[in-house]
Amino acid sequence: MKRFCAFQRVIHSSSYSVTTKRNSRVAISASFEEKDAKEILPLSQMPGPKSYPFIGSGLALLMHKDFDRRKFYKVFDSFFREYGKIFQMRNRGRPNTILISKPEDVEELHRITMGNPIRHFFVSLKSVREDNVDYFENKTGLITENHQEWQRVRSKVQGQMLRPKNLLKYLPQMDRINLDFIEIIADYQNQLGEMPPHFLNDLYKWSLESVSTVALNRRLGCLEPNLPEDSMQMQMIKCANNAVEAMNITEIRFPFWKLFATPSYKKLRKNHDIFLRIADEIIRETEKNLLTKKASEDDAEMTLMETFLKTEGLTRKDVVTMVLDMMFAGIDTTSHTVAFTLYMLAKNQDKQKKLQEEIDNVLGDGKETISEKHLSKLSYLKHCVKETLRIYPITFGVSRDLEDKTQF
Repeated sequence: MKRFCAFQRVIHSSSYSVTTKRNSRVAISASFEEKDAKEILPLSQMPGPKSYPFIGSGLALLMHKDFDRRKFYKVFDSFFREYGKIFQMRNRGRPNTILISKPEDVEELHRITMGNPIRHFFVSLKSVREDNVDYFENKTGLITENHQEWQRVRSKVQGQMLRPKNLLKYLPQMDRINLDFIEIIADYQNQLGEMPPHFLNDLYKWSLESVSTVALNRRLGCLEPNLPEDSMQMQMIKCANNAVEAMNITEIRFPFWKLFATPSYKKLRKNHDIFLRIADEIIRETEKNLLTKKASEDDAEMTLMETFLKTEGLTRKDVVTMVLDMMFAGIDTTSHTVAFTLYMLAKNQDKQKKLQEEIDNVLGDGKETISEKHLSKLSYLKHCVKETLRIYPITFGVSRDLEDKTQF
């Protein structure tokens, strides 16, 4: 069984199909577009960086001229140019990795694993949570679980998470948050003529404020001016960022943390536990507020957290872990998606102008609270976000383990 990583870049002209069988090695069927060959090749003949004893392809990766620890895509771009649309990285201490780049292969990979996406990432985070048995009770959440436990929770929450009306009811609150954030941007523009170097940190605050509104139906005050560094909000942001930095090491480098507690593993555990302590206090306060609600209130007015708590088959710990993950992961993913979108619009001012025209046409003077009707008309905005994610795709957690015979 091999681990497949999907990189959404088309660089080389040749293509392969990859076949996996349960509990077996991977066989490669090479099908070059220009030759249309059908020869079956053994896995040992799949191209890829040179492998060395005990360290696999890691040295070739580190020594490559395009290797940049903060810009991993550069070296993989080079590998795809050198080896084609599919190649393998031979690993030590973990399964080999096969990387694909054809968009149709990426689509097929996600389609066939949609119902049971077995992921070989966030293993260190799962370990941290498993060590905290008293809190998580060996059920570590959707981010880290696979197989039956993942399916159990996902089947209970996906209906609520993916049902538009459950999220659209938060639009007025989200609109207020966005207006507050726009005021911050306007102040920067008036004072500096541009965004300051710490603007990404402001996006983190906006992201946590937005996610907590959906997850907990309450604002945390992240956009208040001059928040102290030791404030609850800033601690949560710093802990989430520190945990992600630590996982960049524990999840990508050789997993020495499985043998002993490495500095990066200790960093992950410390920051995760601090975030957990703060988030748990907020969640408990929210639960108390929910108990004071009138029993006669319509189910349509229930918050997302309240809906989860009343969902048959979900325990309180399931719900708390779900809300925790929404906040923990939402800070990083939401803020960086917006940051890259703004960056791409700044680099492509003709597209920025076109988007501005659409927003002006749909929202007018901006005095009207944004609604579902407005969102349905902002098609170019959606295209801008999708194009940003295509150019700057996520990398963490997109790998998949294949259990059944599969061809690409």
